[in-house]
Amino acid sequence: MRVWNCSGVASVVVATGGGKQPVMINADTDTMTDVCVYELWSGPSGVMSGSMQVSVTVVDAFFGWTSVEMTATSTTHGASSATVTMTALQWLPNTAPMQILLPTVRLETFEDEMVFLATSAITRPIQLPSDYVLTLLEVVTNGVWIQGICGPCDNTSVMGAFTKQFDGRWSGVIGVVPSQHYNGEIEFYVDVSLQSPILGHRPMLYRQPYQVDIIGVATVPQLSLAPMNTTIEYGKSASIWASASSRDASEAVRMELRPHGCDSNANVTANGAPVPLTWTSAGDCVYAISDMANVTGNSVVVATSIAMPVGFFGLAWFDVVATSADGAARAEIASPVSFVWLPNPAVMYEAAVTRHLEVFGGVAVDVSLDDIRSQVNASMDDYVNLGFEILAADARATASVFTVSRGNGITELSLNESRGSFVFTDFADDVRAGVVPVTHFHGLLSFVLRGYYGSPEFGAPPVVYGVQYEVQVWPTAELPLLVTANSSIVAGDRAHLHVSAQVSYWFDRDDDDFKLLLRMPTDACDGVQAVRANGVVAIPKSTSFGCAYDLTYYIVWDLSVSGPETALLQSPPVEIEVQAITGFAGASTYQVVSVWSRPSLQDSNVQTVVAEAVDTVVVTWQPSMNTIELLPVVIERSA
Repeated sequence: MRVWNCSGVASVVVATGGGKQPVMINADTDTMTDVCVYELWSGPSGVMSGSMQVSVTVVDAFFGWTSVEMTATSTTHGASSATVTMTALQWLPNTAPMQILLPTVRLETFEDEMVFLATSAITRPIQLPSDYVLTLLEVVTNGVWIQGICGPCDNTSVMGAFTKQFDGRWSGVIGVVPSQHYNGEIEFYVDVSLQSPILGHRPMLYRQPYQVDIIGVATVPQLSLAPMNTTIEYGKSASIWASASSRDASEAVRMELRPHGCDSNANVTANGAPVPLTWTSAGDCVYAISDMANVTGNSVVVATSIAMPVGFFGLAWFDVVATSADGAARAEIASPVSFVWLPNPAVMYEAAVTRHLEVFGGVAVDVSLDDIRSQVNASMDDYVNLGFEILAADARATASVFTVSRGNGITELSLNESRGSFVFTDFADDVRAGVVPVTHFHGLLSFVLRGYYGSPEFGAPPVVYGVQYEVQVWPTAELPLLVTANSSIVAGDRAHLHVSAQVSYWFDRDDDDFKLLLRMPTDACDGVQAVRANGVVAIPKSTSFGCAYDLTYYIVWDLSVSGPETALLQSPPVEIEVQAITGFAGASTYQVVSVWSRPSLQDSNVQTVVAEAVDTVVVTWQPSMNTIELLPVVIERSA
């Protein structure tokens, strides 16, 4: 057998009958003409016929025409005869795609984002003759952690599940969609099919593997706050009910309360548990409310209470922050809240100043409002006077309260009418205020004068200034009552005075002293022969004024109780008889004096007059009208 274009022949195998094994025939090759000659069978002598099967194979890349010439020769006695047949074999080209594996491409994307591949980027590494055209793109996945494949990734196309084919004429962006909330690694590959119209150019299949690292991303959690009261009474707590959750069940959600300013010193509780103020690595101050409330998972609910320090009022801002964590990834959402704490409505009472006064019984105690005004701080220029108040609740000592000024006159209220408090708004410069002691009261009387000041500035508390008055009310001897007095006395007669005196005193002051005196100047003292009180001769004592007769010891005093702690000492009518010396004539001034005294505060051995009442009467002593007998005088003379 002679074969032309035999360089493409890979093998020639001959199979004969009779159960013999096929035999590969070696060729006698003429490389110049590319013709190979194969001796297929050398039959034995005497064999007149035979058959065989010849199998010819060519190399993979060979295709085209091969001419085959078969020659059968018979020989006998030196003579030979040959029969030649000619045929042509057409070898078709290999149309199976030639697969080429490209290097793996490594990509990164974030969780819940697609992996986008542009068709131009996929085919860019492939370098082929220009006669090759792209016929098909096919994305193939194993379906693990991949939802599907899209392209174009909009509502104009259907997403493939595990594989999706794209016509070679289409260009655009192909998307591979990872499973929702998955982070880790996914793998897929893209088959690129190319064909050529030239006979013998095999189809090409380039396989491009992709390995994508899905970086975990925390999803922004959902945060909701229940309606809350944003105006808070002073000293009360603000409340926040907050819930936060993530759609990704694998994520952990926590909540924080972040104050605007780390010096608020708020006291925070979460679900009843106290939450301390902590600091983050970024230098922010936070209250970890969900941690301290011991709530975890992808959905948390926390009831938070915020109490501000004592004295705080005004606006305070906070952020309620929900954070979701997925591995090292974090996502947060913040909702700002603000509260207005109202100022303290309580009045600020400044320490009252104590002042000590002294008055006699029956005398009103009046004080100047400058005692209040002088206390007002000069820096409080935005404060205005709102009014004044007198507090006097001791009914045993105080009869009434009053104010007086030129413009408004006198306003007086009894203690029953004022119920212990008298508020007035007389702001005149000359206004005075005070109390009237109970009749016959003496001892310690107390009352308070207050001034109220307010400011229009938000949060400035009303301020009250006060003066505590401690008033020593000294007892007062009442004016002696002169019942009868002879103002013109005939010579030799006596002057008769009828008087009565009284005084109130405290039971606990046994060392107080009351005296009833008849006092006269020196000229009157010289004209007095004797003074009798209720018929008893009184002994005079010299004084700087003249002389005085103490009548106290000649009186039987009447005692009556006039109050829970007060008594009234009163004398019955006392008859005072004054007898002038013989021949005395002229006008004499006499004073009936009631004196109330008590030991001195400096020296208890010395009596100090605390009250004195005087009544004066003038008595004219008539000269005697008797005849004066004159004795004769003998005058002797000498011559």
